[in-house]
Amino acid sequence: MAGLCGDATAFLTPAGIQEIREHYRELEVSVLNYIVYEMEISGGAAARMLQSLHKDKGPTAFLFRCLHCERHHIYVDQP
Repeated sequence: MAGLCGDATAFLTPAGIQEIREHYRELEVSVLNYIVYEMEISGGAAARMLQSLHKDKGPTAFLFRCLHCERHHIYVDQP
């Protein structure tokens, strides 16, 4: 998977909302933006999707970091 600068990314971890809030709090808005803009889910459905993220049961957020610019990249699997 390529980062925003086009370089390769390193897989960090699968994450649910609990892991995001405990270890990656700064990414919560980015995960919500992914849900809204990439998955095209909006409004209350987007908020519910964010709250339903679970590391082991899904839907799950997969977190990556660019090896070049170190920016985070997010992928959320479809339920």
